[in-house]
Amino acid sequence: MFILTRYRQHLIDGASPLQAVEEAVNTSGRAVLVAAATVCVALLGLYVSGISFIGQLGFAALFGVVASAAGAVSLVPASLTLVGRSVDRVHIGEPIAQAGNDTDWWHRYAATVGKRPLIFLAIGVVFLGILAVPLFSIRLGHVDDGADPNSYTDKRVL
Repeated sequence: MFILTRYRQHLIDGASPLQAVEEAVNTSGRAVLVAAATVCVALLGLYVSGISFIGQLGFAALFGVVASAAGAVSLVPASLTLVGRSVDRVHIGEPIAQAGNDTDWWHRYAATVGKRPLIFLAIGVVFLGILAVPLFSIRLGHVDDGADPNSYTDKRVL
């Protein structure tokens, strides 16, 4: 979707289909690869749980992410090159890829963050620190009979 939206925007701006594909892959394609790499690192992080089966599930899912990212940066641009300007032949509604203006909320917010990035970085780090507080009381491991109620005989044996 990132690549397709960027491609449509470049067509709206007057670029040729080949130039639009090239620019879309140079910008949104990199974003797709960064997102895929982030997901891959997170999936490999499942090995940290200490449960090998969960780590292996994450490793297996990693192949799906890599295949999807590879398709997004190779097959999607190839398909867009073949489709060309007829990508918008079927109209479902107003095109999403339209130029914005500097008066909408997101542009004003981005300009505010751009003026004082260190303050927003500090606010984000503090917010993430607050969200991470429960991590300090987490207990990892397998649930065993010690978690059963005291009325169970196997609990009383322990």
